[in-house]
Amino acid sequence: MVKKVRETQKSYLRVRNNTDYEYLFYSNRGKKLNRTTVNKLFERYSEWLSVEISPHDLRHFFCGHTLELGMSIHEVAIH
Repeated sequence: MVKKVRETQKSYLRVRNNTDYEYLFYSNRGKKLNRTTVNKLFERYSEWLSVEISPHDLRHFFCGHTLELGMSIHEVAIH
């Protein structure tokens, strides 16, 4: 699982074409995404999907599934 996440991240960085940034995700203006922007994106997609989702839900989903796949709590905590 960890290997797949790392490979996906590397693939994203190649597509992004600029790995000099300090943060993983940036706005279309080249600035880091702030909490308000991320929350607005989740609100927009929640309306589109007709299901309320939040960044916390995404984190909970990731942690739950990685634990189910056999990662230890310590491995999940550092990712």
